[in-house]
Amino acid sequence: MFRVGILYRLPDLIGLVQAQSLTVASFLQHFPQWHDVPSVVAVETGVTGGWLSRSPAGDLCATEAGLALRTISSPQARLREQIARLIEVASPAWAALVHRGRETVCVYAPGEAVQCLREAGLLDGIDTETVAWWDRLSSASRSRQDAGRLRTGRRGERLSWEYELERTGTAPEWKALDTVEAGYDLLSIVERGSTRRLLIEVKSSTMDQSRAVFWITRHEWKALNGADAAAVHLWTSVGAGGQLTVVPASELGHHIPHDQGLGTWETVAIPFRTFAA
Repeated sequence: MFRVGILYRLPDLIGLVQAQSLTVASFLQHFPQWHDVPSVVAVETGVTGGWLSRSPAGDLCATEAGLALRTISSPQARLREQIARLIEVASPAWAALVHRGRETVCVYAPGEAVQCLREAGLLDGIDTETVAWWDRLSSASRSRQDAGRLRTGRRGERLSWEYELERTGTAPEWKALDTVEAGYDLLSIVERGSTRRLLIEVKSSTMDQSRAVFWITRHEWKALNGADAAAVHLWTSVGAGGQLTVVPASELGHHIPHDQGLGTWETVAIPFRTFAA
C-alpha cells in the first residue's frame, strides 16, 4: 500500500475510471499491470484511501476525494496528501510513533513507507508546510492513543464495579462517570453489610504486570490519603480478561514525592510490579 510507484500512478487510474465505465473485473482483466504496478494492488490502495469505490455490482468509481486528489498539481503535495490519508484510515502500527519524531518513524516503519516519506520531502525539510504535516499526523496519533487509554480505563472501572458488587453485595457508585473532580473512580463499602465508605481509584493497562506503569495525580492522592478507607485497584492484561491487585491507599505513601523548594509535584509514575504478590 505504501509504495511510491502506486501512489504516483494512482491519479491516472482515477482519471481513467472517471472517463469510462469499468468494472473491477474488466479493469484487472485488461490491465493486469498499471504502469508497471500490479493493478490489483493499485485498486486496493485507491479503495483504502477512499479515492476509488466499488459498487455492489462491481463497478469501479472515482469518489469526490479521488477527483479532489487529481486537482493537486504538485506531485510532492499530492504524495503528502496520499500518505497522510492512508495513515489516517489504515492506522499502521508504526504510525503510533509519529509523535516521537521522524527518526523514530524511520526506525520502525517498513522500508517502502520510509521511501514514500523521503520522496514526499518529509524526512529532512523544516519549512512551515512540512512541520504542519507532521503536526497533523502527531495530533491524530495522540487522539487515537487518548481514545485507547479511555477505553482501557473504562474497562478497568467496569471490572472493578463488577468485582465490588460481587464482594459486597451492593452496587458501588461509579463516580468517574459523573465527575472527574472527585479524585477517585468508585465509591463502595469496606465489607458486606457495612455502611463505612470505601474510595477506590482504578488503574488499568493492557500490558502485563511486569511492564505496566500507572500514574497517580496530586488530586487523586489528596482524595485517597484523606479518606477514612481507600484503595487502588490495579488491573493488568485488561484485553485478556484482566488480573486484579488490590492495594490499600496507605501503601502508596512510600512512592509519593514531596514538594521541595519552589517545586510542586503533580503526577507520579509507579510500576504495577511494585505491588506484585
